[in-house]
Amino acid sequence: MASISYIYCDDYLKEAHFLSVQHTIAIIGLRRSTNRSLSSHSRNSAQASREHPMFECNYYALTRKLLIFLLLVLASRSGNTQITPPTSLNGASAQAVAYDSRPLNASLLPLSLQGFLATTDSSSPEYVLFSAMWRTDGGFHSTIRMKNVLVVDPLHVTPVLYMADGTEYTLPPVTVPVSGVATLDINAAVANAPLQVAGHISEYGSIALKYRYPSTGHLAASVAVIDALRSLSFTFPFVEPGAMQMLNAPDSEKHHHAESQTLEGLWWKHDAGVTGFVTLTNPTVIQQQATVEIAGSLEHRPVSQNIRLCAHCTQVLDLAEALKDVPDREQQAGSVRVRYAKMGDVLVGGGLLNENEGYSANIPFWPHDLTSLPTAITYASVGIMTGKPDPMNGFPSETIFAPYLSLRNASSKTLEVGMQINYMNGSNPTTLSLPSQDLLPMEARQIDMHGALAHVGLIEFNGAINVAVSFTGKPGDLIMASGSVDQTGTYVFEVEPQGTGTSEMKFNNYWSVTDGNDTMYSLWNPSSAAQDLTLTFYYGDGNGKYVLPMHLAAEGSAMIDMKELVAQHTPDAAGNVIPFTVQQGSLTIANAKGYRDQMTIVISAGIFNVADATCGTSCINCCGNSNFADTPGDGFLCNVGESMTFGTTAIDCSGNTVSFSGSWWSDNTSYATMSASTMTGQLPGAVNIYDSLSGIIVYSGQMCSPYPSCPSGNPQPGSSGSVVPTFTINPKSYVFVGTDPQFTYTNKVFVSADNPPGGSLSASSSDTNDTFTIGSSSGLPWALMHTPDVSTLPNDRTVYLTYTVNSKSTVHSISLTARQFAFASNAPLTNSCPSNAHGYHYDIVYTPITHPDYAPAPSDGSVGGVAATESFSAPLTCSQQTQDTFLAEDGTFTDTLALCSSNPLPACNQTVDQFLNVAGSQVRKNTLTWTNTSLTYTNYGPFN
Repeated sequence: MASISYIYCDDYLKEAHFLSVQHTIAIIGLRRSTNRSLSSHSRNSAQASREHPMFECNYYALTRKLLIFLLLVLASRSGNTQITPPTSLNGASAQAVAYDSRPLNASLLPLSLQGFLATTDSSSPEYVLFSAMWRTDGGFHSTIRMKNVLVVDPLHVTPVLYMADGTEYTLPPVTVPVSGVATLDINAAVANAPLQVAGHISEYGSIALKYRYPSTGHLAASVAVIDALRSLSFTFPFVEPGAMQMLNAPDSEKHHHAESQTLEGLWWKHDAGVTGFVTLTNPTVIQQQATVEIAGSLEHRPVSQNIRLCAHCTQVLDLAEALKDVPDREQQAGSVRVRYAKMGDVLVGGGLLNENEGYSANIPFWPHDLTSLPTAITYASVGIMTGKPDPMNGFPSETIFAPYLSLRNASSKTLEVGMQINYMNGSNPTTLSLPSQDLLPMEARQIDMHGALAHVGLIEFNGAINVAVSFTGKPGDLIMASGSVDQTGTYVFEVEPQGTGTSEMKFNNYWSVTDGNDTMYSLWNPSSAAQDLTLTFYYGDGNGKYVLPMHLAAEGSAMIDMKELVAQHTPDAAGNVIPFTVQQGSLTIANAKGYRDQMTIVISAGIFNVADATCGTSCINCCGNSNFADTPGDGFLCNVGESMTFGTTAIDCSGNTVSFSGSWWSDNTSYATMSASTMTGQLPGAVNIYDSLSGIIVYSGQMCSPYPSCPSGNPQPGSSGSVVPTFTINPKSYVFVGTDPQFTYTNKVFVSADNPPGGSLSASSSDTNDTFTIGSSSGLPWALMHTPDVSTLPNDRTVYLTYTVNSKSTVHSISLTARQFAFASNAPLTNSCPSNAHGYHYDIVYTPITHPDYAPAPSDGSVGGVAATESFSAPLTCSQQTQDTFLAEDGTFTDTLALCSSNPLPACNQTVDQFLNVAGSQVRKNTLTWTNTSLTYTNYGPFN
């Protein structure tokens, strides 16, 4: 049954109010407003309802409309469509509310209401993404930005808001078009929360996005938290805990990820007025625990807190409170370490801000892999603004940007960190080395970027630089934060670092040029070889795309300003231009040879608004593969001595099916062996076939995480099946009803060959009255069929023969006819007594006919020897009774009626009935009148 949710909006309810102008949810209801502080969660609801801007109507009108709706509900109690109504007039349903589960008939609802019905597919698995933070206190406005990565289907996404105390508030589904984007205004949703949620309203919490699809990894999203009046901006990505826990990984990796997890964070202070917060969210349905350690630059005497988080609860920690006893000399930068039981069970976020000057930045939290071996790792931040910005961007003329870089050694050993600056000197890429940094164990440090620029002669440089840091260690040993900030501290352009490893296609989930926004993309080729790329800009409404080729020289970089790209209106190779009406969308970056070809590209994206002095990062994600599976899949059957080919498929982020082939192996080579991807059956038995893949880019559930390269894994998909014996049987199209001894041969089904020999044979029939005798001859089995029932139609009987070796079986089926001798035909009688003799001599050749096919008895010798008998209604006085006979090899039998002599015969006269039977079935009744001179022969059938 399809599950249908609807937006409460029809002609009876006056109007729909959309929560955002882009792609949001219509909700009508009494407003539940909130105070603008984190400490207070609600205010008088009557006052809030009087302030409601959505419609002007009194409570009597609302009551009348509610009554009309209830009458519609009662009238529609029939049909097979399940409708989930809202809990009240003021919003979407809360999970805790129980509804009448009887089905409603959607067709009986008003047409205007039917238009807002949204159907969800309940047959596919459900995937859930979580973000650790939304907030609406002060002037903060929170917006969910969703990207459908699929190029083949839309996604139906159900957003769920969780209040700080874990109260669940489910919103109506949002359809994200193919390759499109959608946004959702959280402030409006919270302001119009239903009565059941109103008592739990908070000004911060977490969010879940739920969708159903056959595979995972197709939804990317983030939460933009912006206070435009105070020029504050934060971005919190969504993650998928289920994928983070490596549900598709081999058992050894599952065990690894089940161990204690550590997230390493880095804070720094642009100036003494910077404070911060750390948020912890429990995305699970059970209580979770986490240990938080916050410390200064040398991690002396860290402040430790044990946090208990109820299901779906969120707690916010004050960074200033935790650092109040840290010495001033350690107040420039420091650490946040969060430990918890299992990956994905606790989500962590945080931010730094100075409300007085409009400074804000996200606190980076990176996973720390404590189990891998040390290796050479390079991270890079690209597109860091330095000096005076491009006048085309509209910044105040006095604006000057300075790069910032903070590093933290999260390991217990000193890290030697190499540093380089790369920039474009006109059209020529230039890379310069900086003095290395030796970071003490657990040390956090702000790097003197002014001195670094002076060291390489770039103190007067205006433009964008790329900064690369290198070290030898484990992922998470080094934490990095970078970007640029102007001299007032108001314009802060964060740049998220990325690893410089190879990847396949990457994508960015959101760009915007609406409401004063612009989006800047920076790309850097850190390799020593030129690279050609294909950049595809998808329109937010899913109705088009714009393809831009790009060539990057070795170590070269480029920047793309989305507002300029739209304004240029230059057609691409297919003649497409980005319509001026398209204000938002997404981007994919791939090797020009193909989206599965490798590339080595570092990308950053930022959405900024010069008028509001806000800038937020926009995630760059790897296109991972999921849902690895072998073909032909579980339940395969392979005959002994035969071969079959296997393959591995997965679903990439775009929804395409992709093929892989690694190292194939069998878990029981006695039963089956592998040569590359080809299996050969050796002996009957159960067998599992695996494909061990290595270094495959996988969907990890983590967005924006700065892995050294795109997350890769070693999937090992497998198929369970059997090698089965083989046997062949002699063709058989019929058997005969009856118990004639000759049928012990005619009704036998012979096995003519078996591999391996020595197995057992069993048989069954579609007619349960049939029985079988199993035997063997010369080492080969046979099945003798005994049937009392004639077929109704030719070939209506199915016989199943099963040959079993080592508990593995092969079944052959035969369609045949159970025939019964029914009547007999014969040619006209011919007297063969010599003309000079007395009497008569008739040799009557009968051809038996069978039911149900009305066919003559087989002439192939299969019924030769079947008994043909006769009897009479009285003893014969004129002639002696002939002897019983058998069917000849041609399926006929002969009856001789003779009274022939060279001498005159004595007078006689007798009339008798003659009965002829074949295999016990009567096939003819004749009436014979004997005299000494003639025979009268009358056929009384049966005739059919």
